[in-house]
Amino acid sequence: MFLNPSLPQCLSTIDADLIRELETLEPTFNKHVPLRKALSDFPAPAVKLIEHMMQWVEGKHKKVLVDLKVADLKAEDYTCIPGWHIDTVTDPRHDSLPENHLIYTNVFPTEFVRDPVEFSEDKYHFVDVTDDIPKDNYISAKPNSIHKYGRFHLHRGAQVTSDCRRVLVRITETDVIHK
Repeated sequence: MFLNPSLPQCLSTIDADLIRELETLEPTFNKHVPLRKALSDFPAPAVKLIEHMMQWVEGKHKKVLVDLKVADLKAEDYTCIPGWHIDTVTDPRHDSLPENHLIYTNVFPTEFVRDPVEFSEDKYHFVDVTDDIPKDNYISAKPNSIHKYGRFHLHRGAQVTSDCRRVLVRITETDVIHK
């Protein structure tokens, strides 16, 4: 089996007016919020983006969860986990339907491993292969865009090079996370 069998898909670029609205959001950290609650409780600009993103939700999973993370970051911070990882499960062979993720970030977007990485039968955790990934074997998602990725996409948080307010909205379709 291979991790990163394909590159994440860039589905849409967000218009400048909505970007400006999103950048006015106050710092917050909301993880794995059920969709219905996110649509009723999140600030209007985030809801507008979530509603736009919903056109790519496939509807094959038991849960649709939303993350809204707005953070004031300083140069040299990391946007999230700095090492290569996959979301939701540690073993990509987990016997559940693989997750789908839709992600938006305004600045310092998520970095994805570019080329396929072999995950052999003797491996049980994605960390078992991360040391073998060449240092320059990655691509960055496009800022102010919506990207689709899944369980098999190794990714990491980017290192911030200048102070910023970073907005992340992620929709996860899953059968594994229960909220």
